[in-house]
Amino acid sequence: MERIEIKALQYLKERIMHRDDFLGANIHRTSFHNAWFTKENYWKSLDSIAGTLLEEENIRKWMEQYRFPVGREFRKVVGLIFAGNIPAVGFHDFLSVYLSGHRGQIKLSSKDPYVFPAMLDIMKKVDPLLPSRIQIVDQLRDFEAVIATGSDNTNRYFEKYFGGYPSVLRKNRTSVAILDGSESMEDLSGLGRDVFDYFGLGCRNVTKIYVPRDYDFSRFLEETKLFAALRNHHKYKNNYDYYLSIELLNQSEIISNDYLILKPERERLSSPVGTLYYEEYSDVTRVQKDLAQRQELIQTVVGRHPVGNLPLVRFGETQIPGIFDYPDNVDLGHFLFEISCLR
Repeated sequence: MERIEIKALQYLKERIMHRDDFLGANIHRTSFHNAWFTKENYWKSLDSIAGTLLEEENIRKWMEQYRFPVGREFRKVVGLIFAGNIPAVGFHDFLSVYLSGHRGQIKLSSKDPYVFPAMLDIMKKVDPLLPSRIQIVDQLRDFEAVIATGSDNTNRYFEKYFGGYPSVLRKNRTSVAILDGSESMEDLSGLGRDVFDYFGLGCRNVTKIYVPRDYDFSRFLEETKLFAALRNHHKYKNNYDYYLSIELLNQSEIISNDYLILKPERERLSSPVGTLYYEEYSDVTRVQKDLAQRQELIQTVVGRHPVGNLPLVRFGETQIPGIFDYPDNVDLGHFLFEISCLR
């Protein structure tokens, strides 16, 4: 028998692809509530969800791998705390809980309060029992497990309040790219998407690149010209101007155009909005070893050079994760199966 969850998700996928008016109205509302969440970027996020996370064959494979959904007697209440750095960033967590058969309590980010409830409203037209299993709450209560995403600072609170529960607690991470000079124009254009999509605010956005010594950045800058329109967004432009003024006052050795600052940086991985760190190398294996020692700070690695157990992603694909691409490389399906065994 066809699972009602799969039907509801396929209906949501259809409404995304057909630019549902109800979704569009809530995206429009969100763009005024949070200027970082432009309508273009929100639809981009939903298109990625529709094209990867909601692909029916992948959903079925995921459910079969973990033998989901769990039976009624094994259901647990899972508290979900969504981040608010990029549009609809918590959807994968919701999807996993919904398909697992568990119940979910969701605490939305104040930065993104409108679109996800609209998505649930669309789905309940097909799955009328969804509101009894997935609830949006102001405060988590009577939960039995937690999946929470936040900053390094909020993670300290997560550990304090949720440390006694089965939990997946995520904090700040970023992504890096390792270039070797053989990249094609298409690779560099894809890297531009990895850097600039969603203004670079996601943990899967590349904020630092490793390049061979004396690397020529001209090809990269040429291939990223299509992102020059970012300078027209007031929040992005304000950040760019602020950090550019600091670098100029400090007489830093930077490379810049009117929408990006390239700054040499050896220690830090996560760069400010409008800035991309780079580090030169003479031995790529040394880079791989150094990054392997900092895996807990990194979400993905872009390029052709693997690092430890971190996911290796092709250029241009950081922001289109699939259902098996788990944040922080923590197998969420396994976690949800394990808690079903708790008494």
